[in-house]
Amino acid sequence: MVLLIESFIFCLIFTIIAGGITFIKPLSMINNYPPAIQEKVLELGLITKNQKSKSAKVIVKKIIALFLLVFIIAFVVRKFNDANSFIDGFKFSYILWIIVNFWDAFVIDCLWFCHSKRVIIKGTEGMKEYKDYWFHIKGALKGFLYGIPACLLVGLLVMILPNNKSNDKPKKTTGNKIDTNTIILEKELSEQNDYIESEYDKMKTITNIYVTINGKTYDAKLEENETAQSFANMLPKEFQMNELNGNEKYVNLDNTFPTNSYYPKYIEAGDIMLYGSNCLVVFYKSFDTTFSYTKIGHIENLPDLGNKNITIKFEE
Repeated sequence: MVLLIESFIFCLIFTIIAGGITFIKPLSMINNYPPAIQEKVLELGLITKNQKSKSAKVIVKKIIALFLLVFIIAFVVRKFNDANSFIDGFKFSYILWIIVNFWDAFVIDCLWFCHSKRVIIKGTEGMKEYKDYWFHIKGALKGFLYGIPACLLVGLLVMILPNNKSNDKPKKTTGNKIDTNTIILEKELSEQNDYIESEYDKMKTITNIYVTINGKTYDAKLEENETAQSFANMLPKEFQMNELNGNEKYVNLDNTFPTNSYYPKYIEAGDIMLYGSNCLVVFYKSFDTTFSYTKIGHIENLPDLGNKNITIKFEE
């Protein structure tokens, strides 16, 4: 769904820019017209040879525009498609490139340009080249090749750009002074060691936990993976979870977990997921997704939790 929305927006922007310029000032786009029309316009004296040729100034402008486009696409696929590797960046960006290239060739060129009187330059009326479909198809084939190096640059940029969900949540600090009493310190250390030992003594596999939200407790079934067990072993825990996107509650945890992320494609209401290695997410609506997660478990019969931050308690 995200990719479809992105494709629609990019096609719309491309149509407004390319179509608008051609509609308002067609001679400025003369290098995109079939060669025979370019020669006719030159013969009529409507443009000069310098205008027809791809001058250094025009090439520099196109290179700048290409780098700007590459940066925009990299930002979009990093933020909205959860692309966090070179392969993901190249894959998502090239899919967008292909869709826009098809739109340009078959909708803008073959359907609009080849049949619109508004793009006909004065003095070239009646030229059959205005309906030269093969010229535009060849241009689209070249566009597929041009997109490869551009999308390779997107892949490199994706590796540099920061994560969508920040793990840099400020931690609470206390202003209490350190107690220097040796007896109290030893007691605290002893209690901590006892707790750690008891947690490591839990050798059984935990398959079910309870989740309490707004005073109501729900059953949750855990996945049989290392992430779910690591999460279960830290319970009981209560978190103030933040609202996001009208479909999830999330909290960035202080500790990290082992991960085995994958692309689920579809999120079901009640899914408990780990984003990255320390972002706990509870989804309360079902929807399609392009993000990658490690699944922890599923809460049975979870209702709509509303568009606000809430407190959620997890316990065995």
